[in-house]
Amino acid sequence: MAENMQGQEEFGLRPEVLVISDSSGQTAADVVRAATSQFEGDVIRIKRLSQVRSVDQVREYLDSLPSELVPGAVFHTIVDHNMRSEIRAELDRRTIPSIDLLGPAINVISTLTGEEPVSVAGRRSQDDERFHSRVTGMNFFADHDEGANPQELKDADAVLFGVTRTSKTPLSLYLAFLGYKVANITYTMGSEPPEQLFQIDPRRVFGMVRTSSAAEAHAEAPNAASGTLPLMGESGAQGGPDEEDLAARAVMDRIGCTIIPVGGRPIEELANDILEHLRKIEG
Repeated sequence: MAENMQGQEEFGLRPEVLVISDSSGQTAADVVRAATSQFEGDVIRIKRLSQVRSVDQVREYLDSLPSELVPGAVFHTIVDHNMRSEIRAELDRRTIPSIDLLGPAINVISTLTGEEPVSVAGRRSQDDERFHSRVTGMNFFADHDEGANPQELKDADAVLFGVTRTSKTPLSLYLAFLGYKVANITYTMGSEPPEQLFQIDPRRVFGMVRTSSAAEAHAEAPNAASGTLPLMGESGAQGGPDEEDLAARAVMDRIGCTIIPVGGRPIEELANDILEHLRKIEG
């Protein structure tokens, strides 16, 4: 057997292992690579047959291969018990050795817990995607809190804009944990927001205001937009919190963004408002 393997290596022909999965096949491929790491060199080739939904897909794939490319072994991760049995029977009929990487583990856990498996393909992939989105969101938040890196606002799922004490940072953090890329910018009297804020899709910009209801925000916004309130720098007036609010809303009117009244509302409720608007954008 060793001599046979050596001869194959000399001609560049390595045994082929086929990974069959009802998802991406990443789990099985990782297991195979972990096993082959115990050998020197590239001793095998790995091919994947992913997103398998029936034994017919496996049968058609194997029938399409020339004899010299028929896999020497198959590793599979199929969650559905019936399809797993059918695939194993098909491989046995073709005398292709097969290793079930998932079935025995599912059976043991089912026995230990007394629970039946849900048999849904891709569950781990979905978890991995959620984890990746969460990490991406948290990194984006860290890099774009309090107006940092405005040149990257175009990459944000949402931008929160408003005066201080409007829950921008904790809300950004909460949405980042859900997997969204969120930036936040604080408005300060007399200073102009970064120009990039006016260049992105206004539907992704959310004006955070201190009022407790949308009706109050709507009633006050026209006063700010009318220009009757002097901004600091134009009149020299310092202005209190109310003036700062109205000045910020004048900027929000220029942006054309969605107004989100804060007014002591819980973070979860504010997040739901924003997510509802984002879902409308995505269709």
